[in-house]
Amino acid sequence: MFLENLQSKIGNSFINGYGDHDRTRVERDWILVFGFFLLLNLINVLFSTYLFLQINKGSIFVVQRDETAKVIVLNLKQLDKTLNLFEEKETKFLELKKNLPPAPNVR
Repeated sequence: MFLENLQSKIGNSFINGYGDHDRTRVERDWILVFGFFLLLNLINVLFSTYLFLQINKGSIFVVQRDETAKVIVLNLKQLDKTLNLFEEKETKFLELKKNLPPAPNVR
């Protein structure tokens, strides 16, 4: 009974416009908006469930790892140059720490 009544209302809505003509236009508009909202939410829930199940199974967002190992070769000259630079900076910092520059005159 309920499904037949619903089916006849849906069928009449396509032929005679949407909804019952006894209701005001505002009520029919809000029912249409609410129905559209429910339909979008149902689609969203179904897609989210599908996506969750696929991720949980491990069949989606799978990343293939590259098994080839890359050999990193160090440039010893560049490494020594960099270490010397840091040592020079450290000695300069310690010198500045010991010999504070004079305070600037305000006058």
